[in-house]
Amino acid sequence: MKILTLISLILVTLTASAQLESFPTQNATWHNLFTQYTDDGSGNVVYHRTSHYYVNGKQTIDGVEYCQLYVSMKDTLDFKLWGLYRVEGEKVYIREYNGDFLFYDFGLEVGDTFNAGNGGVFTVQKVDSLLLEDGVHRIIDFGSASFIRGIGSPQGLFSFMGVNVSGFSNELVCFSKNGKALYPRSFDSTCYEITKLGIEKTNSIRVKVFPNPTNGFIHIEGVESGDRLELVDVFGRLIFVEKNSDTLDVRNVQSGIYKLIIARDNHIYTSNIVISR
Repeated sequence: MKILTLISLILVTLTASAQLESFPTQNATWHNLFTQYTDDGSGNVVYHRTSHYYVNGKQTIDGVEYCQLYVSMKDTLDFKLWGLYRVEGEKVYIREYNGDFLFYDFGLEVGDTFNAGNGGVFTVQKVDSLLLEDGVHRIIDFGSASFIRGIGSPQGLFSFMGVNVSGFSNELVCFSKNGKALYPRSFDSTCYEITKLGIEKTNSIRVKVFPNPTNGFIHIEGVESGDRLELVDVFGRLIFVEKNSDTLDVRNVQSGIYKLIIARDNHIYTSNIVISR
């Protein structure tokens, strides 16, 4: 009986994953955050640049249909056409002047390699899954980067394979589809406004997070009453939630890199946290 139950659960999971499209072709938005780490004397991350993408409409070139992707890097959300892409099975191609470039392949298995062009060649370390409100999403884990089927990459929609430069980072802060936030698996049904769009100092939520790395507790200076704190892993899985607290106990959380999200009104503050023992 237990074996049958397990088989049924596996079949349900596989079915849920198969029903999801490999990559959105309409009614989807991505909010990316580029962060520059600077030393202002308090250890704060103080400079952000955001980019907002959404897919809208189709365009046919040489008999091939492409999705139109728009981008805005302003707080006025003045969107302009960024480029074209097409989805073929588990693969996503971006149109370039000399042809189509393979940018995502959600059908990769452990041991397969993926050529990211200037980003190098990556080998799949493991295949995992992520349960979100719309179903089960397949995760292709390269170790230093990853794909999430139906979404893109936690390292930023079109920056996950870029070379990491000291003092800078890229991340996908929020993904929504049909007007509802799906990633990360969070507590709100809409994507929060990313604190302070553009390149400027973050004044809306100003906190100090320490120690980082940590092996037991995380202390946050500057938390206000009503602030909600979330700790999520690199795939957007919610680890735990705290409210009205300036200390997080992570002694029972596995070592790794996590994202701390502090939500206040319609703004968020994010910071990468390293738990090391």
